[in-house]
Amino acid sequence: MYTIDQLQAIQNNAMAQHLGQKATLKTLATTQGKAAMKKLMDNENVDLYDVVKAVLTDGPAILSVNLNEIQRLVQENKLPNNDNILNEVFDYIESHLIHKKTQYYNYLIDYKHGLKPDEIEYAQTVIQNCDDHSKDINKLKKKIKWEYERSTRPSVFDWVRNIMFHEWGNCTMHDNRKEYDHVLKPILPRYTAPSQPKTKTPKKEKPRKPQSKKPKAAKIAGTTMVGRTVCFDGAPKKTLDVFDKICYFYNWRYEGCRFSDDKCKKEHICSEEGCGSTKHPAHEHK
Repeated sequence: MYTIDQLQAIQNNAMAQHLGQKATLKTLATTQGKAAMKKLMDNENVDLYDVVKAVLTDGPAILSVNLNEIQRLVQENKLPNNDNILNEVFDYIESHLIHKKTQYYNYLIDYKHGLKPDEIEYAQTVIQNCDDHSKDINKLKKKIKWEYERSTRPSVFDWVRNIMFHEWGNCTMHDNRKEYDHVLKPILPRYTAPSQPKTKTPKKEKPRKPQSKKPKAAKIAGTTMVGRTVCFDGAPKKTLDVFDKICYFYNWRYEGCRFSDDKCKKEHICSEEGCGSTKHPAHEHK
């Protein structure tokens, strides 16, 4: 049996050992990350996992990452659960490219009179490589946005990992990227079970009221249709000038004018030429 002090000492030793292990892993990740960035800046191909270690221990993600994520990355090659990790990696690399380009640019300016031709050529080559890598990174950033929408996140990372490992030293990351598209795995659509059709209970139809069938006025003897209006036979077209002032419906409509003599805006007189009688409409004119 252990005493309370002995149990506390064992717990403290385990905690110290655990923290020491994590500190060792972080130191290892930092060392590997710095070595990877040095290789990248020397135009050598590196594993993207090592670059991620540099980002987690020195880059923009250092404030949001914890030791457990670094431990999983070092021991199991498992990336942090962060969809923006590739963008952070590219930004981190680009910041180093800009720094190196500025260094060599200032070197050419400060020592332009004492440099040998081969030294000038080497500095210009480094500057050009930095520019080419920046262009590759910017193109890949745009491409990754598209790939994230249709491919799984781990396969996109492996795709970029292959491109950088095989193409970084040649500055052809964007041109030859299709050689590694076989790594990409499409996002499978979520399966949705087919919905069962709802059984509809038949509605009771209400008995319809019998409609009284009215005989069409157009079939009445002595009438004809003028447009949609039932008129007496011999009715003229409505466009005659005489009906600008005289009521057409009073003279020819089978049912007569819908207004009284006082309310109708036109005169209720016979429209036959030379008549104008108020005692009969035009269809009764003799």
